[in-house]
Amino acid sequence: MLPEYINKEAWLGFVEMRIQMSKKGWTPRAEEMALNKLKVYHNQGFDANKILDDAVFNCWKGLFAHEEHKLVKADKPNAKILKLASREWAK
Repeated sequence: MLPEYINKEAWLGFVEMRIQMSKKGWTPRAEEMALNKLKVYHNQGFDANKILDDAVFNCWKGLFAHEEHKLVKADKPNAKILKLASREWAK
């Protein structure tokens, strides 16, 4: 069973590509290692599905995280903006 942060379609696309690229096939150990690597990347704030999609698109056998794979988080409000806003609310 896949973790909730991995899209089934993205995972199956990667597995299919790996099977087609390799004469030796896709072993259960290779699957376990790939899922563990995606878990590490996910815990570091990367989007596992973007990593999988890029691997398929570029025909990479491995999984590589890049800055563009980072999950977008809401920016913290700028202190200057909050100060100005608080002045407006005080009026």
